[in-house]
Amino acid sequence: MTVKVADGAQLFCTHEAVNCSWSVHGQLFTTTFKVLPLTCYDAILGMEWLEAYSPMQIQWKEKWLSFSHQNSTIRLHGVQDAVVDVNAITVHQLIAMEKQDLVWGIVELYSIEQRAEPVAQALHPEIQELVTQFADLFDEPSGTPLNSTLTHSIPLVPGIQPFRLKPYRYTPSQKDEIEKQVAHLLKSNMIQESTSPFASPALLVKKKSGEWRLCVDYRRLNAYTVKNKFPMPIVEELFEELYGAAWFTTLDLRSGFHQIKVTPEDQYKTTFQTHHGHYEYLVMPYGLTGAPATFQSIMNHVLAPLLRKCVVAFIDDILIYSQTYTEHVYHVQLVFQLL
Repeated sequence: MTVKVADGAQLFCTHEAVNCSWSVHGQLFTTTFKVLPLTCYDAILGMEWLEAYSPMQIQWKEKWLSFSHQNSTIRLHGVQDAVVDVNAITVHQLIAMEKQDLVWGIVELYSIEQRAEPVAQALHPEIQELVTQFADLFDEPSGTPLNSTLTHSIPLVPGIQPFRLKPYRYTPSQKDEIEKQVAHLLKSNMIQESTSPFASPALLVKKKSGEWRLCVDYRRLNAYTVKNKFPMPIVEELFEELYGAAWFTTLDLRSGFHQIKVTPEDQYKTTFQTHHGHYEYLVMPYGLTGAPATFQSIMNHVLAPLLRKCVVAFIDDILIYSQTYTEHVYHVQLVFQLL
């Protein structure tokens, strides 16, 4: 038989235990149980059992029920709340319990509050003056980068043959978003139509802002690519550089990868397919195995005069720090000038 449980799932029963004896609170009962693959309870008493001992008295708040059984009235008590009796333990005790496999589960509780939308705070006049002075840095990048020395290459393992993977299936709303973003990339001259023998499938990834980012599944291409061994920064070491600083500003570069050009001889390798076209990147796309290393090396090159003095860089994030506000504003200006 098929049994539908509370969450809508269906369990299948192929056996039953006839006239099974069981006890609770010292009271003996005999019930025919259906055998189900339960994962959280030893047994569940269903409507048949409740009907057999009706009528009942039930006190939900105190968690007990009372009914007649074998010519006497009995009362069964449920588990009482005892949160106030929980004993606190230390982190070391918890770790020791985990090592002994004594922890069944860990739950983190937090309150859900209706938070007001954050109000944008006005910038300090000196910072606002800098932002206005370098307003062009905040424009969305378009076209291929002018600096041809900052490029990304895709060296392949010798003997690799071109491959062509079919596009993924998309919902109608996803197709609309893909067409919109492809049209924008074409207009911005970041991609171009392609006849390359390579083809990787495109997909949409949700950004922290809630917007969609068009990415390409380059796993097959990455497997054939000679890996870039440029050393990536370690976050813990970056934090150590901030000791003694009191003023901080973070810059998240806008479409940072798209400000780096792919070498012309490697552009055909970046080709991707959607439900309606075949395109290749002229700028560095997201998802390539060597892209973060290339971007980090360029960041280190551009910001070299300020690294470990007042700036740390990690992928497309820049953190500017200083001990005094005057120095901090000056360092922000220097970063803007370098960018």
